Amino acid sequence: MKHKFRFFGRTIGSNEWAITGEEYEHLRKVLRLKEGEEVEVFDGEGRWGAGKITEFDKDTAIVLVTQTKKETLAIPSLVVAIGALQPKTMTDLLPCLVELGVDTIHVIELEGVPKNRTNPKTLDRWRRILLSSLKQCKRATMPSFNVWLDLAPFVQLASETLPHRWVLDPTATQSIADLELAGKESICLVMGSESGLSAKELEVLEQAGFQKLNLGRFTLRSFTAALSAVAVLSAKRGIGT
Repeated sequence: MKHKFRFFGRTIGSNEWAITGEEYEHLRKVLRLKEGEEVEVFDGEGRWGAGKITEFDKDTAIVLVTQTKKETLAIPSLVVAIGALQPKTMTDLLPCLVELGVDTIHVIELEGVPKNRTNPKTLDRWRRILLSSLKQCKRATMPSFNVWLDLAPFVQLASETLPHRWVLDPTATQSIADLELAGKESICLVMGSESGLSAKELEVLEQAGFQKLNLGRFTLRSFTAALSAVAVLSAKRGIGT
């Protein structure tokens, strides 16, 4: 089966989608696709479809889609909060989080972490990575992406909106492998940066109702810990309807 390139777009009619901006530039000037070629389109909100390019104008490609579909979401929704890692590590990790179906990604500037890790230029690159990863893995729903300059406001939000909350901690007695997710609508997992969470930060989380979980007897790098934890939770999730 011939590969179909996927592009972020928007609906402009019952069967028509428009591809604009950088996506149009990539389609037209990099891939040099022509009228009549088949592509896939998605809107980042779960809708997607396949069709043919029917028209070009100065800055828009029009795609006629035969059938628009709605992506099935996993249950419970998965919220991941991680301390800001080195930009190279985050660049490697973000595509994995997208491919594993994380629904919301929070990046938090924790104690002792350089503040320039979440500068505007870096954040723009991370958002581009999220979009590119969606296209690569054929996912149609864009994860919500948030950056926090301090742990406290995130903890307050999580306490008010997320009833099932955990934090990775190597001293925990409960294993992430033992979690039961049946009946839960959403789950939240917090992870530290390279040096983990400070004693103060861990105390703040515990006081807010975050329960501690471990990943086994070995000490894992931040990237390995994040990837392993999310993979376990993703495997435990059901598929929605």
